[in-house]
This record gives sequence, C-alpha cells and structure tokens, in this order.
Amino acid sequence: MKAVSPDARGIAEAINIAGQADIRNIHSMQMYLSDEKALDEKKKCIAIAVKNAREKADQAVKALGAKLGAIELISERGTSSLSPVPLARESFTLKGSAMAAPTLEAPRQTVHHEVDATFGIEI
Repeated sequence: MKAVSPDARGIAEAINIAGQADIRNIHSMQMYLSDEKALDEKKKCIAIAVKNAREKADQAVKALGAKLGAIELISERGTSSLSPVPLARESFTLKGSAMAAPTLEAPRQTVHHEVDATFGIEI
C-alpha cells in the first residue's frame, strides 16, 4: 500500500485504514515539505533577512553619525536541506484492528536562507 497526502492527517487516516485491513507493520514513512511550501518558506526567509540586514546597517551607520544610503548590492543563498525526513519506526507499528487514526507529528525541518546586502552611506 502506498499513501500520499498533503498533510499528516491524511497519512494518519491511511494508517487507520491499514489497521482496519489487518496490516500490522509499516516499513517506511517519510514526510517532507512540498515544493510549493518550500518556496513559500524561502520567500519568507528572504523577506526577514532583507529586513534584518537593513535594520542592522541602519543601526551601524547611525552609530557613526551618518545616514543609510541606497542598497548597492544584494545576494542571497540558501543552505537548507529539504530532503524527506523519516518518521521514528516505533511510531507506526499498529496494535489493533479497531483503532482511531493516530496523531502524527512531522519532524521539524529547517529552512535557512542568507542575504548579504551592501548599502551606501550618506554623510
């Protein structure tokens, strides 16, 4: 049996159905971010990183008694590894044929994106 679902609730229901069909062991299960969700999270990371870069640069130039100028250069790079994450094996051995859909909690994945920004300084 192969089950694919956009959320953990769907997989939990598939496990429930497997239990009702007298399937007792599931040999592998992986959860991952969809391409769409990964892109959405990347965009959020970039927006936060750009905002942080501007705030840090503004704080630094104010300490110098100057004013932050226009952005001159910006680059970004991601360091995320968004490969599928296996669930703990003991979390999906079925114990009875009449069971409620289990609660699954997907392992956390980290989305990390860096932004380097160079700003001009107005004196």
